[in-house]
Amino acid sequence: MSNPLIIQIQKLFEEHNYLEVSQIVSSNLSEVEDIREKKEMLLFSSQSNYFLSKNKQALEDILKVKQIMNELACSSEESADIEIQRAKILRRLGEKDVSLQIYDKLLKNSEEKLSEGMRATIFHNLANLYLEKGSFDQSKNLFEQAIEIDKRNNNEIGLAQSFSGLGGMYFYIGEYDQAIDYYRRSLKIRSKAKDLIGEATLLLNLGSTYANLLNEKNALSYLSKAEKIFKKLKHQKGEQTTLNTKARMYYSLKNYPLAVKSLKYLQTIAVKEISSPQISMLVLLIESLLKDKNTKEAERIVEKTLEATQSFDTNKKAHHITDIVKLMHLKSQYLFQQEKYEQSLEVLEKLEKLAIEFNDEKSKLAINFSKSQIFFVVNKLDIAKELAQTGVKVASKHKDPSLTAFLDLLFGISWKQSDFKECIHYSKELSKYIHISRRAHLELILRSLQIAENERITKVNFTEYKHLHKEFQILLLYQDLFSVILTGKVTLSKLEKLFKGLVTKLSDDLTHLIPYLLLTLNLIYINQDEREKLFPFPQNGSNLFSLLSRISRKQVLPEDIRENIEMLKQQESIPFHELLVILDIVFYGIIFGFISKKYLLENNWSSKIETEQKNLVELKQEILINIISNEHGLKSDLKDIPIGKNAKFLCKKILANSIREYEKTDGESIKLLQGIIADIVVRTIAIISSGEISGTKTEKDD
Repeated sequence: MSNPLIIQIQKLFEEHNYLEVSQIVSSNLSEVEDIREKKEMLLFSSQSNYFLSKNKQALEDILKVKQIMNELACSSEESADIEIQRAKILRRLGEKDVSLQIYDKLLKNSEEKLSEGMRATIFHNLANLYLEKGSFDQSKNLFEQAIEIDKRNNNEIGLAQSFSGLGGMYFYIGEYDQAIDYYRRSLKIRSKAKDLIGEATLLLNLGSTYANLLNEKNALSYLSKAEKIFKKLKHQKGEQTTLNTKARMYYSLKNYPLAVKSLKYLQTIAVKEISSPQISMLVLLIESLLKDKNTKEAERIVEKTLEATQSFDTNKKAHHITDIVKLMHLKSQYLFQQEKYEQSLEVLEKLEKLAIEFNDEKSKLAINFSKSQIFFVVNKLDIAKELAQTGVKVASKHKDPSLTAFLDLLFGISWKQSDFKECIHYSKELSKYIHISRRAHLELILRSLQIAENERITKVNFTEYKHLHKEFQILLLYQDLFSVILTGKVTLSKLEKLFKGLVTKLSDDLTHLIPYLLLTLNLIYINQDEREKLFPFPQNGSNLFSLLSRISRKQVLPEDIRENIEMLKQQESIPFHELLVILDIVFYGIIFGFISKKYLLENNWSSKIETEQKNLVELKQEILINIISNEHGLKSDLKDIPIGKNAKFLCKKILANSIREYEKTDGESIKLLQGIIADIVVRTIAIISSGEISGTKTEKDD
C-alpha cells in the first residue's frame, strides 16, 4: 500500500479521526483509478461511518466494496469478512432478519473455511441480534461460545466485545451489578488497547447503568469522561447520546432545569433536520420545560416538532404514532397550564380521533384523563366524574398503571363535592394499588373521613407510621381518641390501653405527643396525679413541644406564655408544622382565658408562611376565633379560604357526631373537642392538599 493518500487515511483511522477519513474518501475516491486502492479506501470509509453511526453511508460503502471484490475474485475469507460487516450495518439499520440470514448462511455454507476468530465474531454479532430480539438465553449462550474461542486464541478485543455484550444483556434484564462488572472488564481491555471509540462507548454504558440506579455521582463521573472522548473524536451521535442519558437521569431525579440544559442541543435543530430518534428526546425536553414552568419555550418546540412530523409518510407516521400523540398531548397540557381550557379540549378531541384511527388504547386512556382533569378544574364535576369512572373501567380491564391516577382524580372530585362517603370508597380502592410509602397517608385521610361519617375506624399497621412526620403522628393519636369517643363511654382504662399501646409502637421520644395526650386527658377530667401516674412526662426540654407540654400542665404563667408568643412572632418565616404547634399554644391561652378574640383578629400567623399551606394556617385561626366566640363548628362561609368549604363540612360532621356520643357536653368540653377537631381537620387537609394522595390540589376547591 504505497499510495500516500491511503497511508494518510490509514493513519487518521488508527488515530480515530473517523470524520476526516470519511471526508477525505468522499472527496478523493473519484480520482483514484486503481480498483484495489478504491476497495481499501471504501473499507476505511465504511468502518469510519459505522463508528460515526452514519449507517446508511456505511452500507453504501460496503456494497461498493462487495461489488469490487466480485470483480477481483477475492478469497472466501475476505468475502466472509465483508458479509460480516454488511450484516453489522444492516442490524444497525433495523434490518435484523436480513442480518440474521447472512450470519446463518455464513455458518452453514462456509464453516470449514472460517477462521476461529471469524466464527467468534459471528457468534458475538449474533448474540447482539438475539439480545435485541429479547432472546436472552440464546444471546448468553452465543456470547459464552465467542468468549471460549477468544480466550483460546488470546483475542482480547474479541473478549472485550463479548464482555460488553454480556453487560448489555444484564442491563436489559435489570441485573445492574452484573452489567457493571462486565462493562468494567471490557473497559479495562479497551483502555489498554487505546480503542477510544470502544472506551467512550463503555464509559457511556457504565454511566447509563448508574443513571438507571439514580446514582448521580457515579453516573456523571462516567458520562463526563465519555462526552470528553466523543468530543475529541468529533462523534456527534456519541455526544448527543451521552447528553440524552444525563437528561433522562435528571428528569427521573426531578431536576428539570438540568434536564433542559442537557438537551439544549435540540432547541437549535431546524425543522427539516429533526430525525426520528430525536423525536422521543424532544418529548422529554418539552416535558422537562413544562415541569420547569417554561411554557413559552415548550410551546415553541412542540409546534416545531409537530411541523416536522407533517412530512412523515404513512409508515413513518405509524412508527412514531406514540410520539406524535405524546406531542399533541403535551400541547394540550401547556394550553391547560395557560388556562386555555377550550383550546386544550380541542387538541384532545383531535388527538382522540388519531388514537382511534391507530387503535392506540394507552393514548385513549391518557386523553380521557386529561379531559377529566379539565372538567374538574372548570367545575363541571359530573362530566369529570363520568370520564374518570370510564377510565377506571378501561384501566382495570387492561391492568394499566393509569388506574391509580384515575382513582386519585375521583377522590379529588368527591372531595371537591364534599362527598366524604365516596372519598372513603376511593381511598379504600387506592389502598389496593399504591406504594407502601403513600399508604400511611392514605389511611390517615380515610380514618378522618370515617370519623366524619360515623363509620368504624380502620385499624392501622404501626410499622408504616414510625417514619411519619410528627404532625401526622399527632393526627393518628387524635383519631384513636375519637375511635373511643364514638364507640361508647370514655373511661380511664380505655385511654390507658389506647395511648400506652400507641406510644410504645410509635416512638421512643414522647415529647411531641405529650401536650396532645394531656389535652385528651383534660377532656375526661383526669386529675394531675392520675395523669402523672399514667404517663411519666419529662420535665425538661426547650423546643415548642416542651413549651406546649408545660403550658398544658399549667406550669407556665400567662405572662410567660404571652412573652413566648411575642418572641415567636419576631421570626420572619416559620415552618408549617411549627405554626400548628404555636396555634396550639394560642389554643391553650383561649382555654385558660387570657387570649381574647381581639388578639386573634389582630395577629395573623398565616403571614409567616409563603406556601399553599398558608390556607391551612388561616383555617386553624378561623376555628380558634369560632371557639373563643362560643360558636359550634364553623359559622362563617370562609369565602376567602379556598379549602374552607371542605373544612366546614368536616368540622360540622365530626363535632355533631362527637357531641351526640360524648357525655360531657358542657362549654369547656365543647371547646376542648373543637380544638381537637381543628387539629384533625387541618392535618388531614394538609395531607390531601400536599398531593400525597390526590393529584388534584385543593387550592382550587372553592
